[in-house]
Order: sequence, then C-alpha cells, then structure tokens
Amino acid sequence: MKISGSSSGTNVMKKYRNIFITLLESLLKRNKEVVFAVRGGSMNPFIKDGDNVIIKKPTEIKIGDVVFYKTGDWVLMHRVIGKVKKEKDVEYIVKGDSIDGVCHTVKRKDIIGIVKEKWYIKLVGRVVSQFI
Repeated sequence: MKISGSSSGTNVMKKYRNIFITLLESLLKRNKEVVFAVRGGSMNPFIKDGDNVIIKKPTEIKIGDVVFYKTGDWVLMHRVIGKVKKEKDVEYIVKGDSIDGVCHTVKRKDIIGIVKEKWYIKLVGRVVSQFI
C-alpha cells in the first residue's frame, strides 16, 4: 500500500508526501505512535483500503511484521517475508499480501515504522480493533 495522489497535481502530492514522511519520522523518533487511514489494496485481506493503522517505532523487526518503509518518493506498507544479512547491515524482503511473486528488498535504514494495530469501522458504526 502506498500514500499516493492523482496524476494531476503530482508536484503538490509529492510535496505533501514529503511532509507526511518527515512528520511521521519525527514523531516515531520521539517514541510517539501515529494513526492514519491507509490507501491501496496490496495488503488485502489483512489490511484493506481505508483501514486505520497505528504505526510505532521499529525496535526489532521479525518475519511476519508489517513494516512502513521509504522507497524513493513513496512510503509503502508490506509484510516482511525474509531477511538477508549483508556485510554490516540487514536487508528485509517485503511483499504485499495480495501481490503474487513480487518482492522488494528494503534496507533497515529505510524502515520507519511497524504496524502495531489496525482497525476498521463496520457498516453499523462499531469499531473493531485487531492488535498485531
């Protein structure tokens, strides 16, 4: 899942993405948790378009965690499915739950958060929460 915008106003959306990333990183570095609604379908059925998530600062990253990471001008949220030890660093293999066969390698320094909790509001207006 990614934070994105329409093709019109691309520079404006890029500016807002950069502000969002900067704000998110700043809050997480101060051990704050951040709540927002996600957009996209790459994490279906676990996290759906419009679900709310709580992101926290990553301390330990394990296989199965859903991480929030930077790639270029985008921030994405995918599940860790493996890790590769490099010389002095670890890279994580991530993949969207609904994406067949497409994996990405992410450096530890690019992971800015881990999904702690997600919830959605059912049609009757009841909040349903799931701790991760």
